[in-house]
Amino acid sequence: MKGTLSLACIFLGLGMLMAPQQSSRDYLQHLAGQRLILRHFAGSSDHHVKENDLSKKRGGCDEAVEVTGVAFDNSAVQFKLRNIGSPVIQKKSKGCTMDLPDDYSLRVTDFELDQPRDQAETAIGYVLQTPEAYLAASGVVLNLPPPSENESPVDFPGPGLTAPQAVLSVSPYYSDANRKARIQGRVTVRCVIGTDGLVRAPVIEKGINRELDLLTLDALTFWRFEPVRKGDRSIAAKVPVEVSFAML
Repeated sequence: MKGTLSLACIFLGLGMLMAPQQSSRDYLQHLAGQRLILRHFAGSSDHHVKENDLSKKRGGCDEAVEVTGVAFDNSAVQFKLRNIGSPVIQKKSKGCTMDLPDDYSLRVTDFELDQPRDQAETAIGYVLQTPEAYLAASGVVLNLPPPSENESPVDFPGPGLTAPQAVLSVSPYYSDANRKARIQGRVTVRCVIGTDGLVRAPVIEKGINRELDLLTLDALTFWRFEPVRKGDRSIAAKVPVEVSFAML
């Protein structure tokens, strides 16, 4: 019995050593469907850049996007991106003020598809970032603990409660069609802000139209907060959030 167990352990160990690591292609394909922040390259519907030049890009516009597709072509990878809105860090705008397209295309050429995954992550991670990575790149670290499993949200506002503060917000995309139709107003959302600063269970309480309401909900997935506090303790809370769409 002992010999059988030892032999099984040896085979298991060999299997773990021989198991193939995820490739760069696996990592890139995994980005499809994710909502990330495009740094430096927003503001145009079509971009081409070499992999080695990704980290050299400075300035430009930032935009919250959804990766709707990833395609490979010889030594290039192309990302299809849907515009969700402009990021704002601690009330200091970082997004674009120009008119933006509904959809983007970011094509990275001279891309070594067989390179180690960590190298591909470093290269692409410079321009497509999670909200946390985007904040960190701007020198803002939101170091909050994960939520408790038995976290029960309270209603805000309430006695002794300190208001949450938006560290990262996203102003939803205001499409040309809605602008030309002069559709404007405020969307009111009731949601839960957890002790980890994330928005959960958003519900539209007062909307404008289906497109702008859905864009507001999409944008809220990027928001990060300093949570509601009671004394020196962070607590989960049901909070109303308002987003405005206005003609400038």
